[in-house]
Amino acid sequence: MRAEFVGMLEETLDRTYEAAASEINSNDLAPLREVASSSTLAFSTALLADAKEAKRLGATWVGTGTSYEELTDQFTKEQAAKEDELQKAQRVLAAAGAKAANLRHGVAKEKPCAEAANIASLLAAVQRGLHVLQDN
Repeated sequence: MRAEFVGMLEETLDRTYEAAASEINSNDLAPLREVASSSTLAFSTALLADAKEAKRLGATWVGTGTSYEELTDQFTKEQAAKEDELQKAQRVLAAAGAKAANLRHGVAKEKPCAEAANIASLLAAVQRGLHVLQDN
């Protein structure tokens, strides 16, 4: 029974980490990766490390006699830590998005770049709109 539970948990976590990695590497976030490449790379690396650690913990849980209560406590702590990391990463991405917008607005003031900057701003607005639609 424990092995089945851990298997389901690992499967759920695998899908979650794959979805997060896919979203970070999506074309929608390409402008952010250009502006905050080191932050998005660090976040991607952290996600990969977390996925590996989740698999290791799952294997450990199956192989040991840890009680379900202890597992629940450990999982709750890990979940809270990961939620904190996700919130921090979201703040970094939001800051990078704001920086990108400010750069586009600054470049738009230059005559040769104005049209390209306006197109980039329009593209960013369309991407944000698509994200809103996908979340609903």
